[in-house]
Amino acid sequence: MVSFGQYHYRDSLLHRLDPRIKLAGVLLLSLFPFFIGEMKRAIFLTVFVFGLILIGKMPLERVWKGMRAFLPYFVFLLLIYIVVPPHDFLKGIITIWRFLILIIVSSILLFCTTISSLLTALEFYLGPLAILGIRPRNIAVMAATTIRFVPLLFEKVDRTKDAMVSRGADFRKIKHLKAFVASLLGKAFTRANNLADAMYSRGYRDTNFTKYFRLKAGMIDFFSLAILALIVLGIGFW
Repeated sequence: MVSFGQYHYRDSLLHRLDPRIKLAGVLLLSLFPFFIGEMKRAIFLTVFVFGLILIGKMPLERVWKGMRAFLPYFVFLLLIYIVVPPHDFLKGIITIWRFLILIIVSSILLFCTTISSLLTALEFYLGPLAILGIRPRNIAVMAATTIRFVPLLFEKVDRTKDAMVSRGADFRKIKHLKAFVASLLGKAFTRANNLADAMYSRGYRDTNFTKYFRLKAGMIDFFSLAILALIVLGIGFW
């Protein structure tokens, strides 16, 4: 099974779109929910996002797996809204919904976009920073590397937890929890160090580099972005 945060090929419209268009669409869909405070509009936007899941041919179990890890935090957040005055349960639901939309939209992007094309799209948008002497290549590589490590970190958490449980670990005890965190951090730093060595040995540089492919947006890309903008505006002003 493909882990949360990993790319998986499907013959779908979302997979074929220009990554710059997809990144702009994700930014729009990620910010828009924070300006919605009515349940009616939230429902319409949720239906639209799940429509994108169907268009991208993304398994619903993949969506559930992405949200499952955050459920304890959502429950805790909802309890805060219930316990702390003014005890606004509906506002707590809306807040959790906003974060859920953010997670789902990000998961759709990572499911339908390769890391290499996402890196190129990030570098394109960060290009103006070169005027300030900031090298966009470095920022794009850091962001892409972080995204690539997300599914690996999830796998490490599951494997380390299962290994410790099989050895009789009880995570209600502080010493076992400390051992779990220490082991997980150790593995994460080891993998990061190995990656740095691999990049250094292969002569990574942030200037005078070549690209394997160049992005070229077509009519279908701009048309898709325009449709997305119209739908979002329609929900916002309806």
